[in-house]
Amino acid sequence: MQFLTKIPITRLLFIIGVLVLSVHPVLWLVNTWMDPSYDSGGFWVFLSVVGLLVWSVSSAKTRHSEQSNVLAIIILACTSILRLISQVLAVNILGALALVFDIYALGHLFQVQNRTRPISPFWLAVLFGFSLSLVNILQRTVGFGLQQLSAVGVGLFLKLFFSDVHQEGIRIVLLPLGTVFPKVWGVLM
Repeated sequence: MQFLTKIPITRLLFIIGVLVLSVHPVLWLVNTWMDPSYDSGGFWVFLSVVGLLVWSVSSAKTRHSEQSNVLAIIILACTSILRLISQVLAVNILGALALVFDIYALGHLFQVQNRTRPISPFWLAVLFGFSLSLVNILQRTVGFGLQQLSAVGVGLFLKLFFSDVHQEGIRIVLLPLGTVFPKVWGVLM
């Protein structure tokens, strides 16, 4: 507990705030690793990121950069705001994507680029990005737009043959055949 007396109260509050706002996205990410519906191998990627980080941090610093620390604190503050917004809006994906930037900031904070075994904070964050269930995230976000586009296209196509076609979101509604007279039948009769 002696190390707490050496940390200014503002830094301590900042660290606590960042950690509290990181809990929910981290739990969501771990849940995606455990959930069979995500079919994610992200845990193994995460272990490789931790291994690289420990491998680099365990080596001596070649130089100290205060600018790197300032950049890390700014990034952590911005991602904390993003995570707060994602928790208020209940959008877990935003909070999880912010974790990629957190890894980048932690790389700068630990100054892994200034070690005898240097690694790039950028590429460390990119590698961590592969631990996210990006395929499912893209399917759920981009797929929704594609469903909308498909429904509009099918609705326009069906209007060529049926007189009363209604589109409600991705649902296409045709009135019962007794009340809808296909345009094609009028031509054939």
